[in-house]
Amino acid sequence: MIVRWQRLQAYTLNLEQVFFLKSPANNALVKPKWAVYEVAQNAGRCNKLGMSYKTPLNNKSRKQSKRATSHEESFCKVQFIRVSPKFNLSPALDTMAFLAFVLLLSAQFKLIVPMEKVQLYRFPSGSVYFGNFMRNPFRYLWEEKLASSMVADRSHCALFCVNKPKCYSFNMAAYPDFKGLYRCELLATDKYRSTERFHANSSYHHYCPWVRIADRNELNASCVVITDGLLEAIFPQSPCESAACMNGAVCVPEYESNSYYCDCKPGFCGTHCEQGGDKTCSQIKLCNLPDGSYFIDPDGEGGVKPFKVYCDMTDKDGVGVTVVSHDSEHRTLVDGFNSRGSYSRNVKYDESDFVQLASLTSSSANCEQFIKYDCYHSVFLKNGKMFGWWVSRGGEKMTYWGGVDFVDYKCACGLTNSCADPIDGCNCDSNDDVWREDSGLLTDKSKLPVTQLRFGDTGIANDGSDEKGYHTLGKLKCYGLNHDLQ
Repeated sequence: MIVRWQRLQAYTLNLEQVFFLKSPANNALVKPKWAVYEVAQNAGRCNKLGMSYKTPLNNKSRKQSKRATSHEESFCKVQFIRVSPKFNLSPALDTMAFLAFVLLLSAQFKLIVPMEKVQLYRFPSGSVYFGNFMRNPFRYLWEEKLASSMVADRSHCALFCVNKPKCYSFNMAAYPDFKGLYRCELLATDKYRSTERFHANSSYHHYCPWVRIADRNELNASCVVITDGLLEAIFPQSPCESAACMNGAVCVPEYESNSYYCDCKPGFCGTHCEQGGDKTCSQIKLCNLPDGSYFIDPDGEGGVKPFKVYCDMTDKDGVGVTVVSHDSEHRTLVDGFNSRGSYSRNVKYDESDFVQLASLTSSSANCEQFIKYDCYHSVFLKNGKMFGWWVSRGGEKMTYWGGVDFVDYKCACGLTNSCADPIDGCNCDSNDDVWREDSGLLTDKSKLPVTQLRFGDTGIANDGSDEKGYHTLGKLKCYGLNHDLQ
């Protein structure tokens, strides 16, 4: 015996539920002889919503149902039940056979509750399948087809899908061919997983399961109005229809449990991917992700192109530090450049340009970069005569060194009067035959990162000694969130 059960309800108007048993002895589909019933329920609930639901039934619908209502009546729910027994019974016996069969199923297989709660289910035994499908008028999902066939109507196409283990949705021709048949195309995905491939099409309708999270009697759910020819109604939106997933996540329906989950983009977490972010490593850290390389997008969609950085999740008390490497991190010799600033080293940052790095520093609460110069008989910032300097991302010639902000011609020792010569602003300004160094952190994020290093006074001294130096530039590090931009 093959039984097909279809139900359409007002708030799931475009849903078609198909339920059938596949007899091991006979897998062929039987041409249905429908017994049709129309049931109106909870009309009073519609008035609470302040809305009316008119059913302009056509002549065919009136002939099908003995209980068909006039087009002036209003409904909150309209239910159609179709029964297709293999045996040629009278309408009265059809009804009795159906009710007896439902009782049998509820007792033997406990299917009634699962059928109410799920949208697409295939029993492991392979004997029972059922599903709900929502019609998306004149839409087409451009995905590889599992199978294709010519069918008599959408019920047969739905049967074709639920009987195919990997089928999750189907495209069906909007109009029949000269034989009165419709092309039915089965798909192994759905419009939620393949949103970018779901397009308008004048020749097809698309059918996919619909995730119903809200209870059927809840009237406070977000709603949309749709029209399906026979009935104009209002029904709760599926979470995947109402953008339940945030921050570019993909809503993945789980039809067997009538639920869904959000497939978050890297750096996001939470039930709806509402936590974390990909602006900086400090946002990525919110999801307790480990150290590693990540793509960040500091200024969000529509701005600069996302770029790859390293996230150190343990530095700075575990706040999540964005680390950008470059090609000038090694200790590099400066020798044979006597004129001021005659030595030049351009700094190239990995995987990013200066516009992208500017967006990073703007989105971060703090940024820093270590800088150091080791000198031997090489003057640095002596008496305001700059032999060495660094260049900001804006192309400015910066007049202070690491460990100092906004104080011209000073190194860190100059702020504490601890330089080799107390009258100098830097250790290297001693200009003697002792290896000395000036170093510290640059922390003005509006100037970072360093784009160029310039040095001089590394020729031959008056006493014939060889003047030289070594420069070292650390990675750019940014951490914390600039909440003014959130």
